[in-house]
Amino acid sequence: MEPLNIRESVKQGGILSPYLFNFFINDLTKSSIDLNLGAKIGGINAAVVAYCDDIAILSPLASHAQKILDRIYEYSLLWKIEFNAKKSS
Repeated sequence: MEPLNIRESVKQGGILSPYLFNFFINDLTKSSIDLNLGAKIGGINAAVVAYCDDIAILSPLASHAQKILDRIYEYSLLWKIEFNAKKSS
């Protein structure tokens, strides 16, 4: 069986788009939160927040944010996801 190349993502503004994004990205957020690094609010780890097509990393320490970014990078290699660096800061 030949690999299937997918060049499109979920439809911008589609009713199912936020759900599909969150469903697909759930393992990434869980894996990043399992590092137990980054911001915590009332004992809840809020280091990675994802919705629609946005992902925010919250951390009081740059070293923790970097470790979370490294985990996200590993995930992107595994699932062949390209993040837009021009939209990142």
